[in-house]
Amino acid sequence: MTPYRPVPPPVHTPADRGLVIGTGEEVRLYDNVVVRRTATAEKPELRVETSYLQVFPDKQLARTPEAVLITEGASRLKGVGMEVDNQTGQMKLGSRVSGVYVKSGGSGR
Repeated sequence: MTPYRPVPPPVHTPADRGLVIGTGEEVRLYDNVVVRRTATAEKPELRVETSYLQVFPDKQLARTPEAVLITEGASRLKGVGMEVDNQTGQMKLGSRVSGVYVKSGGSGR
């Protein structure tokens, strides 16, 4: 039996500057980095803003030691330092974390 894995929505990551290391095993993005996951029928757009992002495409990992602002719909989360594992869907913030969760489709917190 083959487990069903839905196709993930597209992710776009513009930045002011970027540097590809080696043959693409590492990418460094600098200044006005905005990671945008396209909205789906189930989830609103996810947006991550930071000044620096180090990406390891083959490992589907990304990290930054800098401040981040994460928004998904009306929910907001801020922190300093972030690690993302795209394979597991886990996002970890390092410190100074604060946020507001707003339930999708409602105005509750």
